[in-house]
Amino acid sequence: MYLSKICFNDPFVLIRRGGSNSTSYLVKQFLCDLFDNNRLASRFFFRIKDETFQDGRGMTIGVLSSNPMPSRIFEMRDVTCQSASYPNQWEKGQRVWFSLLANTVKNLHCQRSDGVRVAPARRLGISNPSEQMSWLAGRDEVREAFRFNRDTDKIEIRDSGVLNIQKGNHYSSHCYADFWGETTVADPNKLSEIVENGIGSAKTFGFGLFLVGSIEAK
Repeated sequence: MYLSKICFNDPFVLIRRGGSNSTSYLVKQFLCDLFDNNRLASRFFFRIKDETFQDGRGMTIGVLSSNPMPSRIFEMRDVTCQSASYPNQWEKGQRVWFSLLANTVKNLHCQRSDGVRVAPARRLGISNPSEQMSWLAGRDEVREAFRFNRDTDKIEIRDSGVLNIQKGNHYSSHCYADFWGETTVADPNKLSEIVENGIGSAKTFGFGLFLVGSIEAK
C-alpha cells in the first residue's frame, strides 16, 4: 500500500471541477479521476487534513491507496504530492498507535410484535463522545485486531462533530469522531485487513481511513 500527502495550493483546482458540491465530494471525484474511475482496481481512502480555502492557502489531504499515485499528479500545476510505500505488517503483542476519522452511526431496527425485524433499518448518527467510544470498542474487527488494556492503553477522541455534505441537490449530515490511541496488536492479519478495508461508512466522503504506526520500546 501507499501513503500520500497531497497539497492543493490553489483551491480552484477543485472548485472549478464541481461548483457548489462539498469539498469532501470534490476530493473524492478528483481521486476517482486520478485513478481513472477504477476504484475497485485501485482502492483508496482519504482524509482532509487541513482545509484553509477561506484565506486562499489551499488544502492538504492524506490518501492511503492500494496502487502508487499515477505519475501525472506530480506534473499538475498548483498540486504537490509526496508519496511512499506504507508497510502493513504487524506482530502479535506489538505496541502501536492508531488514528481514525470515523462516521459514527448505528442501525435502529423496527420490530413487529412477534420480534421479527422490519427492513430497512434506520441509520442514526452518534454524537455523544462516550457512545462514540463504545461504537469503536464494540466493532468486531477492532476487538479481533487489538488487545485492549485499561491500565496501559490510551484512547481518546480529539475532535467530533457533524459534517454536512452537498452532492448536487442532495444534502446529508454525518456525525464523526477523530479517534487516536495506543494499544497492543492481538491479531496481525485482522489489523492488516482493517488498514486495507477501512472502518465504518461514508468512506466516499473522507471517513474510514485507518492508520497504524509502531511505538518504539523505551
